[in-house]
Order: sequence, then C-alpha cells, then structure tokens
Amino acid sequence: MKREEAEERAMNYICFMNLGQIESECQERGIKISKNRAVMERKLIAALTVEFMQQHYRKV
Repeated sequence: MKREEAEERAMNYICFMNLGQIESECQERGIKISKNRAVMERKLIAALTVEFMQQHYRKV
C-alpha cells in the first residue's frame, strides 16, 4: 500500500466522525487533545496512515 492510498483511507475513516469520536481516537493513540478540531484531524490522519501501512505490510 502506498502512502497516498493509506492517507486517503485514513481521511475516509475520520470523515464522518464527530468531535467526541475524534477525541477518543486521539486519546487511544496518545495524541494531545486540543480545542481545534482540524489540528486533531491532521495528527490523527498521520497516525492512521502509519498504522494502515504497517497493517498492510504485516499481512504481506
């Protein structure tokens, strides 16, 4: 899986999340909770991109 594909998958994953869901996902990954939703989304997308890429390469 290419980085772009993983990043697109991560964006689709958080696309319909509400703020509470984003905060809980951030807490699970140790991402600092902020008042700015966009900041948390960017950090969560970055973390999920790495996770999706790692999952893909474990399967292969």
